[in-house]
Amino acid sequence: MEHLLALSFTSLSSRHPLKIRKGLRQIEGLLAQICLSSSPPRHSTPSKRQSLALPFPNTNPPAPSQRSLQDLHTDPAFLEFLRLQDSFTSNIATRILELLNSILSTKSHPASTTTPIITLALSILLGLLLLHPPSRLLFQRQGHMNILLDLLDPRGSPPEVLSQTLLVLVAALVGMPGNARVFEGAEGLATVVSVFKAQGRDVTVNQEVRFRVLEFLYFYLMPEGPSVGSAMEKQQQQKEPQSQSRSSTQSLVGDQQQSQSSSPVKVSETIKSDGSGSGSGNSSSNSTSGGDQGQIRSIGSKQALLGRHLGNVGELVEDLRRNAPFGLTAF
Repeated sequence: MEHLLALSFTSLSSRHPLKIRKGLRQIEGLLAQICLSSSPPRHSTPSKRQSLALPFPNTNPPAPSQRSLQDLHTDPAFLEFLRLQDSFTSNIATRILELLNSILSTKSHPASTTTPIITLALSILLGLLLLHPPSRLLFQRQGHMNILLDLLDPRGSPPEVLSQTLLVLVAALVGMPGNARVFEGAEGLATVVSVFKAQGRDVTVNQEVRFRVLEFLYFYLMPEGPSVGSAMEKQQQQKEPQSQSRSSTQSLVGDQQQSQSSSPVKVSETIKSDGSGSGSGNSSSNSTSGGDQGQIRSIGSKQALLGRHLGNVGELVEDLRRNAPFGLTAF
C-alpha cells in the first residue's frame, strides 16, 4: 500500500495532466478496494462458492457491496491505511492540497483539461476527510483553507467545481471549531455568500450550486461542540489502551507520547511547528486539540457574522430550529 501511494504521489507531482489523472485514479482505486467488498458471503457452502464461479450466459458479476464502518474498523487493510495517513509523508490529503494549489497557481492548462482533474481531486479529498477525520487538522493552516476559498470563484470555477468545493468545505469544518474560526478569519463567509449571490442571476443553470450554498449555511449555523481531537483525548483518558499499536487518529491529533508509526513526522506536529494554524483574529487557538474553550461560537454570534454579508439570516436560523435538518434534535 505504501509503495502504491508513493507511485501515485510521483504522478501527482507531474506537470502532465494524463499522469496527474493516473495518480488520482490510483488513489481512487485504492480507496475503492478498502471501502468496497466483492468477496462471496462468509457462510457460503463449498458447492455454492463453486457455483458462483461458473460462467453463466447473459449475466454480469455481482457489483461490489459497500462495507459498513464496523467492518472497516476491524479490517487490517483499513487500519494500515489509517496508520499511513497518520504520517506526513503518506498523507493523501496533503498531496491533494499541493496539487490543487499548483493548478491554481500555474494555470498552464485550459479549463477543459483542469476541471475534470480538480473535480476528481476534490471528490477524493472529500472521502479522505470523512474516512480519516484527523486530516481535517490540515485546514487549521489558513493557506490550506485559502485553496478551497480560491476555488469558490463564481467567475473562474464551473458549477461542478463550486458544488464539490462546498461539500469538501463542510467535511473540513465538521467537528472542528478551530477550523471554523480559520474559515471566518479568511473571509470565508463573504466568499460563500458571493457565490450564492452570483449564482442567483442564473438559477436555471446553477440550481445545484445554490442548493449547496444553502446547505453549507445551514450547516454553519448549527450548534458547535468539542473538536474531534478533544473528543478522542477524552475517550483515551477514560479507558486503558488495549494494544501497544496506536491508531492513526490518536497520533495525528497531537499526542506527544512515543508512537509506533513508521514515519517520525506527523501531520499535527508539522501544523504546530508551522505556527500558522490560526487564521482568525477573533478567538481561535493554535492548539490542534484540547483548546476548544474560546473557539466555540454561539449560534447568535455566528448569525451576527453571517448577517454582515447576507440579509434575512434570522429566517435561516428559525428554519433550522423548526425543521432540524442533518438529524439535529437539540438546538
